[in-house]
Amino acid sequence: MMEEQFSNLSPLDSHGRGADQPFSQFTEQRSQKFKSADEEDRFSPLPDSLIHHILSFLPSTKDAIQTCVLSKRWQHLWTHVPNLIFRYCEEHNPQFYESYGEFIVKTLSLYSSSKIRKFHLQLDSSHYYSLNSQIESWILFVMRRDPEELTLEFCSFEDYHVIFSDSDAYLLPKFFYSNNSLQELKTEFCDFLPEGRVDWRSLKVLHIGHAKFTDEVMKNILSGSPLLESLKLKYCHGIHRLDIASKRMKKLVIYHILDLTGGQDDSALEIFSPHLEKLKILGSWGKTKCKLMNVSSLVSAVLDFQLDNYERVSNDFYQKYRNVVKELLEKIQHAKQLKIGTWCTEVLSILEVKAMASPLSTRKCLVLNFRYFKNWVFPGVANLLHNSPELEKLVIKISYGRSLQFNFDENFTNCYDIGESYWTSQNKIFNCLLLNLKTIEIFSHEEHLFENKYALAFVEFLLRNAKVLEKMAIFNDYPFHAPNKTDRLLKVAQKLLSVPRSSPHAVVLFPIPK
Repeated sequence: MMEEQFSNLSPLDSHGRGADQPFSQFTEQRSQKFKSADEEDRFSPLPDSLIHHILSFLPSTKDAIQTCVLSKRWQHLWTHVPNLIFRYCEEHNPQFYESYGEFIVKTLSLYSSSKIRKFHLQLDSSHYYSLNSQIESWILFVMRRDPEELTLEFCSFEDYHVIFSDSDAYLLPKFFYSNNSLQELKTEFCDFLPEGRVDWRSLKVLHIGHAKFTDEVMKNILSGSPLLESLKLKYCHGIHRLDIASKRMKKLVIYHILDLTGGQDDSALEIFSPHLEKLKILGSWGKTKCKLMNVSSLVSAVLDFQLDNYERVSNDFYQKYRNVVKELLEKIQHAKQLKIGTWCTEVLSILEVKAMASPLSTRKCLVLNFRYFKNWVFPGVANLLHNSPELEKLVIKISYGRSLQFNFDENFTNCYDIGESYWTSQNKIFNCLLLNLKTIEIFSHEEHLFENKYALAFVEFLLRNAKVLEKMAIFNDYPFHAPNKTDRLLKVAQKLLSVPRSSPHAVVLFPIPK
């Protein structure tokens, strides 16, 4: 009996914690619960293969195992489910991990399928060491069953982004670097140190978080993954060049390059990927600059990052920032869509107020991704509009989150008057507003978006000057049951609807309260 095989282990609750009752008592209670439903059982007539498929959608292997109490037929069905998912739990003590390790060992010993489609192992990095000696055998068990998707996470905290020492990460075993079936690999707090050539000939998606690299190791991984289409690097360091010549590589995401030098290393990451179509540069990069050497096939780009400063901001430092953003825009000027964040927009504001040239682009869609909408994004937005003469769609997103904003010096900002009247005093010619801009969408999670004087000034400017505008849609996700929100919305709507529109065909749409 399956329940007898598991009788020496306590079951895990919905959070992965051990329950107090023995497994036999647990399964008996579950059996009583489901007996009344036997007459309406619609699953048992289904073929085993279909039930295996259905069970594969359960959030964890623990949930699949619990179905063994339904009937005798169900006792062994879970052992053929193609997914094995062991998720992190909320317990933080070595005793739990010892029993949790026993649970995984017992589960794998009873598992009968010769094929594993998906394997997900998630453990808290502060306690996984107690299982370190067993993890390699678990990975070997999986690799021998031709997995297609493999996730190894040894940290559960989304914001835990500093690798404190070499011992913090799990060193992947030597056999890990040769596999013909793996198509998707995701790791957190794993170190890559292949001794020979990497052979992941079927790999298409690779996500690596919290890892130390050398350029040689990364080169080995990329050359050994000829079918790779998507690469994401999150909180990684030690890489200075990404040389991706493969025609299959279409998407690259680099988030938060770690700077463990205390700001002393003025390094750069060079990216050579002539067939890349989507690029995202996100998060804090310390003092590491991103240099795009060749991204000639780029269609969509996201620049939502910041460089940190470790000393008082000076004009020379401004020059460094200006050069970084300007060079990136020059390399992606052919991309049809650009999404840009607060920090980069404010750096463009410096170029704009100093009347410095910025690269023209052929982009059709511009997305402004701001954490706030204040005066010092205005010149940067004007710069982007002026240098996007073919722009057809403008999207403004104001969202929650830590703001990646530029650290302006007051001596600099006091030299310029950037206020509500900025747009009405504009004497630039915006060709996109005259000829091409047809759609404007504004999204916000802020309660007081409609009372933001800077946002309203910009919206009014667009309505007065976009001559071929067809639609402006304004969405606000803040709950409509919030006090007086509907009244505030109606007040702003009346104001915007009274603004003269340059385009006779323009309509202004607002969310409707439910």
